[in-house]
Amino acid sequence: MNRGGTLADIGGFMHQRPKECVALDAIITAIQTQSYHTITGKTLRTLFRGKSANNPGFALAAARGLSLIVARQVPDGGYQDGNAQPCREAIAALIAAGTFILGPGHQRPEPR
Repeated sequence: MNRGGTLADIGGFMHQRPKECVALDAIITAIQTQSYHTITGKTLRTLFRGKSANNPGFALAAARGLSLIVARQVPDGGYQDGNAQPCREAIAALIAAGTFILGPGHQRPEPR
């Protein structure tokens, strides 16, 4: 169904650009400073200016998807610091390949 557009173009779930962007390094640092404690959305709350509870939770889900955090192997569960290096290497490879990565305040270039 994708005809070269994005989910925003076809009215998908992610229909708006985020109003707040947080650097990946800031997320990794916040996670690593909590390495001896259970990592939750509250761990990332201070990275966001807004009051939305969704932003830290979404960032936590993204961190899990990128293996920046992993499930704790204890009865009370939660997450712990993962390994950020594979994520950093994958992003570096995308940049080296010339992949356009949208940064804060930048618009996607119009197709020619």
